[in-house]
Amino acid sequence: MISFRNKSDVGASVAIIFAIVVLAVTLGAMLLPKPKVKANSATMLKTATQIKIDTKKNEDANKVALAEIAKWVYAGTPQQIAPTIFARVAAISQAHKLKLQSIRPQKTADADGLTQLPFQISVSGHFPEIAAMLRDLETPSERLSVNLLQISTGEGSTDEVLATIGAIAFLQPGPSVTSPASTTTTTTTTIIPKP
Repeated sequence: MISFRNKSDVGASVAIIFAIVVLAVTLGAMLLPKPKVKANSATMLKTATQIKIDTKKNEDANKVALAEIAKWVYAGTPQQIAPTIFARVAAISQAHKLKLQSIRPQKTADADGLTQLPFQISVSGHFPEIAAMLRDLETPSERLSVNLLQISTGEGSTDEVLATIGAIAFLQPGPSVTSPASTTTTTTTTIIPKP
């Protein structure tokens, strides 16, 4: 029995109480339900499957976005693309009956994985034709982004205006291409006179 009245029984009584507490904890651990490992595995499997589905959707959306961006980006070097752009700008200004004053290329810049090829266009003519030219420059076929428009009145009493247009062509960086001007070919010809 557990008795704390005698000093000789106190040690045995403490040992018995300790044994009862250990027995109760052990029985409680045995009788309580164990966590369901299968339920956790099923939840983890469901989560992993959802992550795979979301990843696939994001990859597909990324492909669509890259295809849309590709419509607006040139492939090649600035030296290859600039003459094409200048010819198209000249053709568009002529189609809108505008006088092309100048096209000036600016310094290229790299940003977000694309090379920006900016240039400045100066044209003169009637305002509605200039506005129509701006609309034509910013189409997927021309692949330009207009970032500046300055308009000033013409000299004298004419109804013409002078427009300075800043435009940017975006280029995807590609493999390094050697331009024809940078290659050197040496040819030696020896002429032997006939005897």
